[in-house]
Amino acid sequence: MARQLKIQGTVELEALVSETGEVTKVDIISGNPMLTAPAANAVKHWRFRPFLEDGKAIRVVAPVTMDFKL
Repeated sequence: MARQLKIQGTVELEALVSETGEVTKVDIISGNPMLTAPAANAVKHWRFRPFLEDGKAIRVVAPVTMDFKL
């Protein structure tokens, strides 16, 4: 629908990434409401390589920016 309405813009999110690299939560920081929901749903399916601190996998909040352009 956003494409049909020719909506463009940037969406900023924060993804909580677990010790296994799975996205367990996505918070919407900013962006057009027509774009934020699809962006958040996409990020929920992403997998990350676990973040390490002193050789141990840790949970982190990762900033995510998506640019939607036609």
